[in-house]
Amino acid sequence: MRRLTSATGLIPVEFPTTRKLGSSRGERAADINAAFADPSIRAILATIGGDDQITVVPHIDEAAVRANPKIFVGYSDNTNLLNWLWSLGIRGYYGGSTQVHLGAGPGADDVHLASLRAALLTAVGCEVRTVYDGESTLREAERFRPEVVLLDIGMPDIDGHEVCARIRSQSWGGSMVLIAVSGWGQEGDRRRSARAGFNMHLVKPVDPDALLRIVRDVMSQSA
Repeated sequence: MRRLTSATGLIPVEFPTTRKLGSSRGERAADINAAFADPSIRAILATIGGDDQITVVPHIDEAAVRANPKIFVGYSDNTNLLNWLWSLGIRGYYGGSTQVHLGAGPGADDVHLASLRAALLTAVGCEVRTVYDGESTLREAERFRPEVVLLDIGMPDIDGHEVCARIRSQSWGGSMVLIAVSGWGQEGDRRRSARAGFNMHLVKPVDPDALLRIVRDVMSQSA
């Protein structure tokens, strides 16, 4: 739970059966129903998987799910539950890797965190592309022409400042909203990002609410 907050800026809400051994299928379904019914919760991360999930499906409140759709990140094999959600138009993901990175182990790597952010942005209607180095970013930016680009400053080949400058030098890159993402947030760091051509500079962990406000503002302006 602490790692999820420190790595993503998300504030997790823990439901009772997360820590209750031997909970019944009805109790586990009640937690899922409550999570879907709560409008303040934007995504659900399960902590149990395998064939147990098929026993929970008959107890899930379809009306609550339809009324408050949100992404569902499963754990291990959630085929039955994910298929049921898909039949209702609810986006879901196999999330075994999510639990491994956020649970035991040294920590969540940047590739995993980028994928998790992409899943959350997809849930609010964004079309997302994820790449992991500067050269790939330049190629994808030219091909996809996104409205908003989140650029990690510390990429493995070309740093984010150089990538930003190259995008700005292209005829198609002038109107993109370019956001620097960095572990450093001193005034000098922000000035350097501004000189490179970034619209704004966000410090890790990125506040998901701030990011969603930025994205929604861009979406509203382009509508």
